[in-house]
Amino acid sequence: MIRLALSFLLGVLIFQTSRTLPPHYIVVGFPAVAILYVYFPRGRYVYWVLLGFLWSFLFASTRLLPALDPELEGQDLHINGDVVEINKQSPNFSSFVFQISSVDAPELAGRLPDRVRLSWYYPPQQVDLQQQCQFQVRLKRHWRFANPGSVDREKLMFTKGIGARGYVRAGRCRETDSGIEKISVRTRLIERFERQAKQYQHRGLMQALSFGVRDDIQDSQWEIMRATGTSHLLAISGLHLSAICLVVFLAATSLAKRSANLCAHFPAQCVGAVFALVATTLYAYLAGFSVPTQRALIMVFVALSAILMRKPVVQFPLLATALFAVLLWNPLAVLSASFWMSFLAVLFIFIILKSSPGLSKFAKLIRVQIFLAAALLPVSMWFFSQGSLIAPIVNLLAVPYVSFLLLPVLLLGQLLFLIGVEASHYLFAATDYLLEGLQRWLQIYAAMPFAAVQFHPTIFGIILFELGLLLLIQPRGLPVRLLSFVFIAALFFMREDAVTEGQMRVTMLDVGQGSAVVVETINHTLVYDAGPQYASGFNTGAAVVLPFLKTRNIKRIDRLVVSHNDNDHAGGAPALLATGAVKNLMVSNEKHKFPATVVDYCRQGDEWTWDGVNFQILHPPGRWRSTSNNRSCVVQITHSAGTILLAGDIEESVERRLVAQYGDKLRSRLLLVPHHGSSSSSSRRFLARVRPQTAVFSVGYRNRYGFPHANITARYQSI
Repeated sequence: MIRLALSFLLGVLIFQTSRTLPPHYIVVGFPAVAILYVYFPRGRYVYWVLLGFLWSFLFASTRLLPALDPELEGQDLHINGDVVEINKQSPNFSSFVFQISSVDAPELAGRLPDRVRLSWYYPPQQVDLQQQCQFQVRLKRHWRFANPGSVDREKLMFTKGIGARGYVRAGRCRETDSGIEKISVRTRLIERFERQAKQYQHRGLMQALSFGVRDDIQDSQWEIMRATGTSHLLAISGLHLSAICLVVFLAATSLAKRSANLCAHFPAQCVGAVFALVATTLYAYLAGFSVPTQRALIMVFVALSAILMRKPVVQFPLLATALFAVLLWNPLAVLSASFWMSFLAVLFIFIILKSSPGLSKFAKLIRVQIFLAAALLPVSMWFFSQGSLIAPIVNLLAVPYVSFLLLPVLLLGQLLFLIGVEASHYLFAATDYLLEGLQRWLQIYAAMPFAAVQFHPTIFGIILFELGLLLLIQPRGLPVRLLSFVFIAALFFMREDAVTEGQMRVTMLDVGQGSAVVVETINHTLVYDAGPQYASGFNTGAAVVLPFLKTRNIKRIDRLVVSHNDNDHAGGAPALLATGAVKNLMVSNEKHKFPATVVDYCRQGDEWTWDGVNFQILHPPGRWRSTSNNRSCVVQITHSAGTILLAGDIEESVERRLVAQYGDKLRSRLLLVPHHGSSSSSSRRFLARVRPQTAVFSVGYRNRYGFPHANITARYQSI
């Protein structure tokens, strides 16, 4: 079973890492594999790889269809349906998931997805789960920021089965009984808890532990949990499910033993197994059957089934069965961090316990904590560019505190709340108090020096590190065990695309409608612009630039150049400055509002050299008075491999001035296209001097300005 499960996993991974979908006629592979399996059974592992690939394709196809017809993007559409999930309610807008039940125009049938994510802006509208609505909307397909480190929202919406996003232009909603019937019990419980738990300080954590919903957890709380390695404790995980299973099993078994009549018909352990299975299934349902709970529920089901059938529970086949079942249920699970952390954690626990036969229970517990924290450290670094060095110490006390004290009190409160008992509020207040104590305690550890380490490893470094740990766990005297330290050290010495002496790396980040460029030399980093900040609070400096710098293991920005004060270039700058990583800020306007201790102003003729790379300011000259766009700081970067020109949002008048002053010196291998491809820039005379081999348009998907304009695109193509 172990080899078959791993083969199936390999097939799933091959599909999920493919750049494009294979043709639909590939489904004929199912009967072909079945026939080959019958007549040539020796290649069964290869067949299971193919089955994993084909199953993933079939699953993805069902998620992708029906899809939004590209011709309908940006058009006014009239749709009817139900609000099935509320993402955010604020004074300015509402964000929610809408289930489309019908459309007004027959020609739209089959051209819209079943579920869409909508925002309702001005005037601010409040929606409710019990409502059925008629909307006039504009939709567009999902897109993502295509940068290393950025959250892949397109993938997130795909895994949730949400086919498009858009906003409401007009609409009305009404409460109906049919709308209530379509809403799940879990969703109604979440909404009810949100309404009546507003007085509790840690309601976001209470909601996460009860329902697996993490939207209301504060950023400061996440930072404390990441620094102490306790993120898995304050959201529903396999650990909590296993703890609930154990508590219910022991309690039900103990009570069953008190009844002689019951034990005469059913063994006490079988009674405990049945009650434990019911309890864990209900808790997994409340968690929305997330990946960790799927894995834990399947393992609990297999283990309890073995108890009911009075057969021994074998650890590794149990884990393999859980792996296969989770992938069969949802092959998209491999796209989440929780999938890898869950299975890796259980695998190491099994191996550590098996390799420690002579140790006491306390010694085994310490050994498990140390090696488990070490095993999960590089995985956390890969997904979050951060890991905790003090996790073994913190978790030694935090795990029993949360699993066997805090969690039972909270769930008992939720049970009483469900049946309408007023005493539930006393238990919620007790949970809030327990969470406050936990947060204060974790805050002390998070403030310790070197509590958290920020580093982004390579995938090969992670594999070697995990192999090194597995060798280190083995008994002493094993000759190959000496290689463990070499493999472990590979995590920190193997760096992907590291900049070496004499090299320069330039990355133009995708920030939508705006610009952000990162220039790296071996010892220095320059960031040119930081993208926009939106009315919703979304900031590309925090969401795009900083995560990218983490993936590159860059902890210092030697100079941040804000080309001009327009939001799409300067909006993300405060987020970078707030980290304290910016050593120098350069702006083009003396009326800037950025908090920084060291500020320089872009002045024509200023230049500096880093590691053999020359940076020169070509515009604006001193005392330049013009519009914001034409005040853009134009930077020319010269390297032995070629010249790069970062032109900001300059328009044709400034382009003429640059041509007159610099002439052929403007010749560049790479050009950041002025003003995103506006028709007021990229004049023919300017392009005739620059003559770039590569020109980059930094624009947003379906941006309202229509950038880049078709005539400008054609002008660049004709160079």
